[in-house]
Amino acid sequence: MSLSFPAGPPRGKVLMGGVVCPDLVMREVAKALVDYPNARDEQYICAKVPIVRFRGQDMDIEADISYRNDLALHNTQLLRQYCKWDEDRLPTLGIWVKTWAKRCGVGDASKGSLSSYAWILMLVHYLQRTEPIRIMPFLQFRKDAFGNDIDPALFKGMQNPGESQFVNGWNVDFWKFVDVGQSQRVGISVYELFVGFLDYFANHFQYNLHIIQINTPGNAPKVGRWYRCPMVIRDPFELDHNLAQGVDDDMFRYIRTCMRHSRSVFMDPRPVVQVPDGDSRSVRIGSQSCAGC
Repeated sequence: MSLSFPAGPPRGKVLMGGVVCPDLVMREVAKALVDYPNARDEQYICAKVPIVRFRGQDMDIEADISYRNDLALHNTQLLRQYCKWDEDRLPTLGIWVKTWAKRCGVGDASKGSLSSYAWILMLVHYLQRTEPIRIMPFLQFRKDAFGNDIDPALFKGMQNPGESQFVNGWNVDFWKFVDVGQSQRVGISVYELFVGFLDYFANHFQYNLHIIQINTPGNAPKVGRWYRCPMVIRDPFELDHNLAQGVDDDMFRYIRTCMRHSRSVFMDPRPVVQVPDGDSRSVRIGSQSCAGC
């Protein structure tokens, strides 16, 4: 959720030098949520864009609130559009990846790992590069999504062909057509895709040479100030933002170790799975015990 004050900000508490301070705004939001009966687990997270995270008491849904984070709304719309291309597998895969990351301790950017959003971008990146047929298109690739000519009027945000929509100086256009037949041609299960995702980023992606991005086909080189970063996940709209900027060398090695270990567990030829009653945190597969990952 993105918070704004259409009628002007409240006086006093959220201003710094006469200007609205996002940090002060979100700290006030966090204080207010503490007294809200339907919210629990309130957490203020200091980041490039400060957020407040909480869980809904009734539906047990986790939510984030930020101030004037308009690009995040377009990020959500873009990911929703990708989900439409494979509604049977992509949402399920996303849940698997996010759950796996959190249980392995690599799913929290505030603690030096990666956000759920970053993991989903990694998943889309992988699905755009499955062989011999891509499951996901490149919805921001201006020529088209798969290599065929498409009417430019289908581009989201264009009132007229050739007109683009910009938010905070960044182009937020993407294709809004859907061709579910493309992904249906790929008869691969969610399980196989999940293991393939782990294998791709554990063993095949060249982090020292390329960045993880979903904008264009092919490999984007790792250059400039990002060259020294262990890994780079480029935001699809804010093109100078590395979503893995908080990951240091030790965390990077740990993330890859988790992926390699999980891949080996899921590929065990003796897939005897036992889930203890009342405890979803420990799973025994074959002869290996896996707590989270």
